[in-house]
Amino acid sequence: MALRWAEIFLPESNHDLVGEIKSQYNIIDSYYSCDANGGVMKLLLDAETAEPVFDYLENRYGHRSGFRIVIVPVEAVIPRLKDDDQILNKEEEKGSSESDSKRIYREELYEDIKSVASGNRTFYLMVSLASCVAAIGLLRGNVAIIIGAMVLAPLLGPNMGMAFAATLGDPNLAKKSIQTIISGSILTLFIAVTVGWFATVDLENPEIASRMHVDYSDIVLASASGAAGALSFTAGVSGSLIGVMVAVALLPPLMVFGLLLGAGHIHQSLNAFLIFATNIVCLNISAVVMFLFQGIRPNYWWEAARAKKQTRIAIAVWMTLLVVLIFLMSLNAD
Repeated sequence: MALRWAEIFLPESNHDLVGEIKSQYNIIDSYYSCDANGGVMKLLLDAETAEPVFDYLENRYGHRSGFRIVIVPVEAVIPRLKDDDQILNKEEEKGSSESDSKRIYREELYEDIKSVASGNRTFYLMVSLASCVAAIGLLRGNVAIIIGAMVLAPLLGPNMGMAFAATLGDPNLAKKSIQTIISGSILTLFIAVTVGWFATVDLENPEIASRMHVDYSDIVLASASGAAGALSFTAGVSGSLIGVMVAVALLPPLMVFGLLLGAGHIHQSLNAFLIFATNIVCLNISAVVMFLFQGIRPNYWWEAARAKKQTRIAIAVWMTLLVVLIFLMSLNAD
């Protein structure tokens, strides 16, 4: 059970607020203090049931100066808490509405995705290293080396950022995520083309040949990867293992495209790029669907209306691109 420690700074003193919160929601422990400037409430609660609590407080005090919620992950609590089964029974006694969505708080999720969707020095270093490792693995036909590149590849973040931005209708996050995935892809492509220019690219190499033929199974792979990536973020699970799945759908075909392009195999390289493009589209569609399934919505009604409209537009664009790509895949099969 993941726990969160929340410090809520209130613009006014309200000794009854803790009782109100505890009567409506499942709070493990609570503390309250106040002075002339306002009150400070501290809550220990389950990360998966925290969102309704924080939304309630934001709706009540969010428009007032001095209100702030600071959320910190909890590593351990001494003495130990009750068993999960006992806590679950307590939740059932208070109703299931606050625990229907088993995921971390929306704003915490936003910060997690924003941090990995923003391209920084570490991101580009990881892209460079993953690309070099992948190039060596592909040229040697060594699956173990390619898997190592998949573990390094940080391409999960900006794609999840695009999908999350489409779900919340956040244009700033969408713009930053698109810039990051484009710049990361260009860097990967530059390394691949450079290596392909100097190295000998064997078209009979099974690791390269397998990515020169487009197949409808690539749609399933990318869709499963996108859904798994979104689920890992909403559950607060480390994205490293899921990142392997996403890298399977993104890094290898992009590297093959660049290697073949650098070696002068233009026609064969286009098929690898088609796989890459198809995977980007399917990954984002499935991630948006998973975020919606997990109940990701803006807190305020006016933001929800805008987000709903932008989500529909985003899905329509992705679906149109998918139809075009499937048509190109059918032409390739013929």
